[in-house]
Amino acid sequence: MAYQCEECGYSVTRRNSLCEDWNDEDRSFGCPECGTFYRRVGKSLKSGNIGGLLGAGVGTPTVILFGYGLQTDDKLVLLLSGVVLLSLLGLLALTSSKIGVTYQPSGYRVDIDSSGSQE
Repeated sequence: MAYQCEECGYSVTRRNSLCEDWNDEDRSFGCPECGTFYRRVGKSLKSGNIGGLLGAGVGTPTVILFGYGLQTDDKLVLLLSGVVLLSLLGLLALTSSKIGVTYQPSGYRVDIDSSGSQE
């Protein structure tokens, strides 16, 4: 996913971005053209963990119930467990997607010389 640099308009991706320190959010994603660094804002790690716990807590019993429906050929159990599984997959897709993630300037900047290397 590309991000448009607010300073120079360059298209920054994870592959071409500057990184001075992966442990520091303010210095891990920078524009290689102008040297402006950005901080990721939006979805937190906790929302992904909640989705995983929900998937394991609801998904496992539902899969077992679906297996029981297949074994006993009970159409109502198959229908209900299928609806729950599809709803769960949709919910997991929403919690694990990158919707809402943006970048804002972190205030950190490096000088880039005319050859494109950092000084």
